[in-house]
Amino acid sequence: MNHGATYIPACVCLLCRQLVGARDRVKNGLTKLLETNILIDNMKVELVALEPELKQKSEDTEVLMDKLAVDQLQADAVWTQSLLLFSDHVPGGRL
Repeated sequence: MNHGATYIPACVCLLCRQLVGARDRVKNGLTKLLETNILIDNMKVELVALEPELKQKSEDTEVLMDKLAVDQLQADAVWTQSLLLFSDHVPGGRL
């Protein structure tokens, strides 16, 4: 007989280990969620700070696209005019 020693069945020890493991997984999951929330908050601050710059770049891009459209129309007109002039110098007037 064991005097003063407490007998803990093996199934209780297994249950305790499982509970500790589950607790640790929950703790790790909550830590990851907290870290993720901190990262998201930092990204929100950065995005707000970048908003004026992004808006300006978007406006600049729109102006550039409009200019490119005008330049393309002018280039097409020059190309068409060149073809017409060239066709006038080709015997039979055909290309």
